[in-house]
Amino acid sequence: MNPSQNNPTMPCPICRQQAELNTPYTYEFENKVFATKEDASNRLNPSAKPHKRYYKMQQSYSRLQRNHVRLHAEYQETKKYINNQNNEMEKLKKQIHQLNAEHQKTKKQITTILKQLDKKPKENSHRLQAPQIGSLIPFAGYIWQVLDIQNGQVLLLSELVIEKRVYHKDREDITWENCSLRHYLNNNFYNKLSAAEKRRVVQRTITNHDNPWLGIKGGSKTTDNVFLLSIDELVHYFCDSEQLKNGKLNENPGDDHVIDDQFNKKRIAKDIGGRAGWWWLRSPGYVSSGAASVNNDGLVRLSGNYVNNVSGGVRPALWLNL
Repeated sequence: MNPSQNNPTMPCPICRQQAELNTPYTYEFENKVFATKEDASNRLNPSAKPHKRYYKMQQSYSRLQRNHVRLHAEYQETKKYINNQNNEMEKLKKQIHQLNAEHQKTKKQITTILKQLDKKPKENSHRLQAPQIGSLIPFAGYIWQVLDIQNGQVLLLSELVIEKRVYHKDREDITWENCSLRHYLNNNFYNKLSAAEKRRVVQRTITNHDNPWLGIKGGSKTTDNVFLLSIDELVHYFCDSEQLKNGKLNENPGDDHVIDDQFNKKRIAKDIGGRAGWWWLRSPGYVSSGAASVNNDGLVRLSGNYVNNVSGGVRPALWLNL
């Protein structure tokens, strides 16, 4: 017989267990005390516990999946970064290899020039005292080509394009007198010379003719220690095919206005790395915001380039006391 039927005041075991679940601190079931309501509920309803465990396992698995996706994405990003770094490394290796090859080539060129200058002490001494037009002489750390000899003075032009620099800092109407390159050559470049070297440099007043084909004004005369060749001087010292004299003003803006003759090769100039490049003349070009130039293939471009072109080569010229 069920005791609860004999004793109406005794609650039924299930009711008692439900009541115990609501106890705020501990829960008692079959004379056992449970720490939490969840423990007691699982004891009362055993089938609920596996479901909760399965749910927790699902949650853990979902977290693992998310972590896997995140780690895989990080792995792909890292792999991509490493591949990019490897590509950059290969590019740098190629550049270094190319620079080493250019360095060796330049070294051979310098060695050849020095051998030419120092073949025999007597010949070398004679040449430095009385250089010939077209010969090469060293001065101020550069090799110079002798263009002219007058009264114990020589006109020199750098054998190489020594650097790249704009003719003028802004694209505006300008002449040699006020351009940035003239200021640089007669200040920054000139001041790098030693006191003894400066004493040998002859300051000259030079005429700045108009563009002979296009009529653009060349500006006033200037007094310079260092300067650039003009169109007329270039043609005079690098052989004259009379194209300049016989050329006519062409009003077509698309015309290149170039001198292309058998002396192109003589006018080609290279940088210290052995690469041919175009170089500035001091004469104006097709417009007042341009300056004439010599192409990398030796053609004389009377139409020139805009004065703020950063890729123009510089071949300084100067008169020197022997």
